[in-house]
Amino acid sequence: MSIKMKMIFRVLYFVSVLLLLLPCLSYAEEVIVDRIVAVVGDQIILLSDVQQKLRQEMINRGYNSNTSPQILQRLQTEILRGMIDDNLLHTKAERDSIVADPRDVDQFFNERMTELKKKLGSEENFQGALNELGMTEQQLRFMFRSMAEKRVIEQMLLQEI
Repeated sequence: MSIKMKMIFRVLYFVSVLLLLLPCLSYAEEVIVDRIVAVVGDQIILLSDVQQKLRQEMINRGYNSNTSPQILQRLQTEILRGMIDDNLLHTKAERDSIVADPRDVDQFFNERMTELKKKLGSEENFQGALNELGMTEQQLRFMFRSMAEKRVIEQMLLQEI
């Protein structure tokens, strides 16, 4: 077999493989994994971040999966607005080189966790709420800790203003 024939077979093989994969590739493009819902300066806010905070706020307010969709939609809008405001404040904090004291973050974090567990009444209710929302205590702790750090920085900024 000549070199030209081998090249032609290779090209045909490559084209046929591409044609077989084309439907899979076009389907993969249609699947949305996440999306940007807001841009603040050079920071983006993802839908998944909003949904994560929505789950956290649902726990805080005692909402569950049976809560009215209209209430949850209003809450999601409120959360997005809050996230935009937070990003604006944190952009200013970065520009002004403001850093939270870890002790203040720990204190804020511990107060919120205690408050949440007290609000839910018992450890069993707390674990039940986490299970219902598909979260682990470790995930909640991570979210609360990052929230605590942001809140401490916000308080510092507000005091400065």
